[in-house]
Amino acid sequence: MDVAFLSPFRRFPPLLALLVFWTGCAHQPSTRLPNQPKVVGLDIKGTDQVKASDIKEKIVTTKTPWYQRLNPFGEDSYFDPNTWQADLKRIVRYYQAQGFYAARIESTDQKPQGKDAIALEVVVNEGSPTLVGVLNVTGLEQLPEAHQKKALAGLPLVPGEPFREEQWAGTKEQIQGRLHELGYAEAEVGGEVEVDLANQSATVNIRADTGPRYRFGNIFVATDANPQVNPRRIIEQAQGAVRKGDWFSESSLADAQARVCRMGVFGAVKVNRGAPDR
Repeated sequence: MDVAFLSPFRRFPPLLALLVFWTGCAHQPSTRLPNQPKVVGLDIKGTDQVKASDIKEKIVTTKTPWYQRLNPFGEDSYFDPNTWQADLKRIVRYYQAQGFYAARIESTDQKPQGKDAIALEVVVNEGSPTLVGVLNVTGLEQLPEAHQKKALAGLPLVPGEPFREEQWAGTKEQIQGRLHELGYAEAEVGGEVEVDLANQSATVNIRADTGPRYRFGNIFVATDANPQVNPRRIIEQAQGAVRKGDWFSESSLADAQARVCRMGVFGAVKVNRGAPDR
């Protein structure tokens, strides 16, 4: 590690505790298309390497359950041609996200079921998955070996395994989260993937900008003009997890937040780090 990262700090980055209010969420009502036939069947065939149930969760068109058809007050699933065409593209895109860049729709069929219902069928050609060929990680060379090993242990992306976009995002997030936990509060992780469609392989390049390693500094509490709880009491609770001079870590912030919550006098508590002081 660069010596500057190990030098003692005369000033420390502050920790900021924010008290926030509860907020609610509203649910939008579903759109009904009574002039369109009900969808009473939705069959996706050719799914040997990806589950059909997973695909159905990613598209908008759904099948009306058999028991729903017996309920006059329930909401049916109706067929919309424009939505269905968009769903076919979503199916291909979902396969690509799983590493099947050669996947395509082989055929589709719309089978009338009486005068007001329809059954849908899709046949997919999955092709072969793109595998992770090379996984390059740069930017950690200046860190202690123990820190490098901890940052890179058990990554979601593994050479020889199928390349999945979710695992690509998870790999970057995992490395960045572990660097934050080791005290590199400003660490950022990015990179790019080079996919060779001809050889069905992916070269993964990850770049980490760790920044310096930080220690905890002072704790500040944000309250209204006339707080009912003395800020000193809040600071005392937080200090059980966050001690001035200790190496910064995200888990310590979470522990401090939990300790303040357990005081039982706040509707909600949020603990954030302040701007790091280099």
